[in-house]
Amino acid sequence: MANGILMYSPSELLYQRQNFYESQRLNGVYCRIETIKKTNENEEVYDLYNDIQKDEDAYDYSFRTYITFDTTPTIKTLKSLGWYIDNDTLPVIAYIPLIYIDDTETIQEYAPSIDDKIILPSNKTLGNDILSDEESFIIKKLVGRGYPDTTYYVANLVHHRRDR
Repeated sequence: MANGILMYSPSELLYQRQNFYESQRLNGVYCRIETIKKTNENEEVYDLYNDIQKDEDAYDYSFRTYITFDTTPTIKTLKSLGWYIDNDTLPVIAYIPLIYIDDTETIQEYAPSIDDKIILPSNKTLGNDILSDEESFIIKKLVGRGYPDTTYYVANLVHHRRDR
C-alpha cells in the first residue's frame, strides 16, 4: 500500500483476470471475436447506415473465447453502466474477459474496442435438416470493471446486419 492506495502486484491482477476467465469458461458461451483494424481518422470505414464498409477487410485477427450474455439486463444494471434510456428497448450486454487462451495454450491479453465483432455459432434446425449459421454482434459501448484495475469489460451489443 502506497499513500493509502491499494496496489496489487501484476501477478495478483493476472490471477483476478484468470479467475474471471475461468468463470466465463464454466458458465459462458463459446464464441469468436474479431478485432477491428485501427485506421486513420481520415479514412472512411462506415457507410450510410453506420455499418462498417468492406466487412471482410475491416478486421485484423480473430480468436475464440468465452463470454456471458445478458439479454434482459435490469434497469439497475443499466443505470450503473450509464446506459439506461427511459422508454427504450433493453440492450444486449456481454461480459468479456481480458484474457483468452490461444491454440498453443498460452495466455493472451485482449482489450476489446468499439466495433469489434462477436460471432456466436448456432445450429438452427429446420425439420430434419440442421443449418449451420452464425449470429453476429458489434460492440457499441464499453465499460471496464474491476478494482483497482480492469478485470473484465461490459459491452453494449447490437446485432450485425447481414445481406441475405
